[in-house]
Amino acid sequence: MKKNLIILSLLCLAALVLRLIFINKPEGLWNDEYVCWQIASHPTLKVFWHAIKSQCHMPLYYIYLRFLMSIFGDSDIILRLTSVLPGVAAIPVMYLIGKEKDEISGYMCAGFSAISSFLIYYSQEVRFYSLLFLISALCLLYTIRVVKNPSKKNVVFAIIYNFLIVATHTILLVFVFFKLIFISVFLFKQYKKFIVVIWSVIVIFGLSMSGLILKILTTQTFSQWWDQFSISKIGFLFTDYFSPVLTNLIGAPTNFLYSPETAPFMIIPTLIAVVFIANAVYKNKFNIGLFAVFLGTIAIITIASVLGKLVFITKYSIEVYPILIYLACISEFKNKTFKNTLIILYCVISLSYIVFHPNSAPKMRRAEGHKIAVDLIKNANIKDGDWLLFEYYN
Repeated sequence: MKKNLIILSLLCLAALVLRLIFINKPEGLWNDEYVCWQIASHPTLKVFWHAIKSQCHMPLYYIYLRFLMSIFGDSDIILRLTSVLPGVAAIPVMYLIGKEKDEISGYMCAGFSAISSFLIYYSQEVRFYSLLFLISALCLLYTIRVVKNPSKKNVVFAIIYNFLIVATHTILLVFVFFKLIFISVFLFKQYKKFIVVIWSVIVIFGLSMSGLILKILTTQTFSQWWDQFSISKIGFLFTDYFSPVLTNLIGAPTNFLYSPETAPFMIIPTLIAVVFIANAVYKNKFNIGLFAVFLGTIAIITIASVLGKLVFITKYSIEVYPILIYLACISEFKNKTFKNTLIILYCVISLSYIVFHPNSAPKMRRAEGHKIAVDLIKNANIKDGDWLLFEYYN
């Protein structure tokens, strides 16, 4: 037990260090981060709630951010640390998820999450994605436990974390829907009547909302005015999740192999992860079901993007990331040498890129950072009568 605690503590420490290096961004908060700070910093609750209603996202993250700001302040570093906190807290949760299979899988899930460039990046950003990953991990943990043991405790926690997912990100109703299908399939024989009642309620609710759904599908939208869907984005989804090269954070090139220099860092770790996932899914109904949740969620997001209702960005599907990590880390190979070689290669490529490459996750600059403009204004010696012209999205 003491040995297990030491190993997990070292993994959490590694995750913390990787999330703290270069956390003080010279560009300051970029536009979306600034909006989060602005909403959370409103002096009165009335104005705070009004600001939340004006956003397309749900309120949980803004409540979380406002609470921590009221205690620790709102400097840039403090704000970024509010994302570091759930980023590190997710490591022991991922360990528990893997441990549902065995101890080694627990360490694998925790270690993978600790060195994930995608998670490192969003653990340094003043946005809800780090918190959302933590909640999604907790949701996966209790989804697995509910299927294994549908006790009242596991059911209650599964419901709570699914609710918290929806209370954080608007799009994630789709994910919760497919997760409910997964649970229903595996528990149908035991709880047939209860599941039929639940789905009857869902169908009735869906029919009552059909007018709104039809309106959303047929209404002209400008949500993709800054980025269009391309098939290469499917590839970037996997390279963002499994390689240290992050491409589709805001927008991505249409050419998948856009950078020959970084291509090996993108492709090799991704292929390793895909091989591990394929091995975990092969002839395993439970893992196939989890993978189907991923496929269903991504399919809906892809359709919405093709129809121009949504921009296909990797972070918008972060709720499925714990599933992919779990599947990648529970694989069993007959040839242990082969498996260990791939794991070592994956870690070496990921960590070497993070430490040495100038565009690694903790070193990436935030475009549209406000601090640069603020510093320029401060040093401009502006006098009464002077004019300032701000140009945005030219």
